[in-house]
Amino acid sequence: MGSSSSKAFEAALRDMGISRLRLDQVVMAYQRAFPADSLSPDMREHLHDAIAELCRTGVVSIPNEKKVNETQASTLPTVIEMSASARFMRTSSKALH
Repeated sequence: MGSSSSKAFEAALRDMGISRLRLDQVVMAYQRAFPADSLSPDMREHLHDAIAELCRTGVVSIPNEKKVNETQASTLPTVIEMSASARFMRTSSKALH
C-alpha cells in the first residue's frame, strides 16, 4: 500500500468521527476510501494490508488482541483505535485562507 493510499484510508477512518472503531466501521471506511476495491475478491487481503500498514506507522493500534499477523489476511482485528496523534478536526479550505 502506497503512502497516498494509506493517507486515503487514514482520512476515511478519521471521518468516522470516533477513535475506537469496530471491524464493520473499519470496513465501511475502507470501502469509502477505495470504492473500486469493494467488490474485489481480494478486498479482505487488501484491508488486512492497509490495517497492518497503519499499525506499522503508528496511526492505529489494536487493543486487547493479537497484533495483525503480517502473513495472514484472514486475521482481521475486531476493534482498532486511532492514535491520539492521528486525531484532528477537519476544517474547510475556506477557513485556511
